[in-house]
This record gives sequence, structure tokens and C-alpha cells, in this order.
Amino acid sequence: MLDIRFKTGDRLALGYVYLLSVGFNPSEGITLVFTSHTVRIRGRCLEALYAGLSEHRVNYVAEQHQHPMDADQEKAWIERVEIEE
Repeated sequence: MLDIRFKTGDRLALGYVYLLSVGFNPSEGITLVFTSHTVRIRGRCLEALYAGLSEHRVNYVAEQHQHPMDADQEKAWIERVEIEE
């Protein structure tokens, strides 16, 4: 399963078996379409995360509190995750 962790402490796990597609647009982020949910991941440097998700190798994604200016500019940074049912 893919465990989605929010800044609030809330979590949601979705089964990879229900993942229909994974899309990546560098200016908009990653979109995961499951049978029951659409998940949008926003941030920067998300190419490696996209590759891992498309190969079902990612155990979790987590929104991060740290501001991107304080973080390594070459490292993936997840600003927010949006979910639609």
C-alpha cells in the first residue's frame, strides 16, 4: 500500500492494486488515479518520486513542514497532497 501522511498527522493508505495511472508534469506535480481516489502531489524535484511510484516502490509520501528555501534544492520536497474521492 501507499501510505499518505499529512502535516496534520492524518494518514490514508491506498492499495497499489487499485492504482490506474501515474502522471507527472514538472510544473504541476504528480497525479495518481486510483479506482476510488485521485491524489495530487505538489512540490519540487519530484522526478525520482514519480519513477518510484510508477514502479510501486514507494512505501509512503509525506507532506513536509520545512520551507524549500531551507532544504537541499536538489532533493524532492512535497509541499502538499490533495485527495479527491
